[in-house]
Amino acid sequence: MCSGEIIDVEHIRYEVPPEMSDLSEKKMQGICRPWTTFCNKTMMNPMKLLEPSEVELMYVTGLMLWSIPDEEAAQLSPDTLHLAKEMSQRLHDELFHYYKYECKIDNFVSRVSELMKLISLTEKAVAVRDDDIMLTKMFNVFKLDLFMAELFQ
Repeated sequence: MCSGEIIDVEHIRYEVPPEMSDLSEKKMQGICRPWTTFCNKTMMNPMKLLEPSEVELMYVTGLMLWSIPDEEAAQLSPDTLHLAKEMSQRLHDELFHYYKYECKIDNFVSRVSELMKLISLTEKAVAVRDDDIMLTKMFNVFKLDLFMAELFQ
């Protein structure tokens, strides 16, 4: 799963062309580095320890995709809600079969719990990023929507 490429996330350079922002590289680092550091500490290290398989990553990604918050559920049709529930159940079934028949482990509850923590950490990282996006928009840091914020709403 690992490509063997090593990236020093604490010392990444943030270069933004002048047509996107007038900020210097140093100021850009001041904006971007806190989030990168936050993600490294809260998400990357737990992922390195867990070493999730492709199946587990697909499960986590799928669950995040098909989980509908209660406040949004009221705006969706019953058919859409049924589909989301059905897809979530399929994901659970696939993960169960993966652990039981491919990994041949019976007690996988703690591993699933760690996967759920990854979802929570990802949601926290997205919330922090949303705050950054709001601030950069408020202070007109970028000339273009560098974060493609509309895609993630």
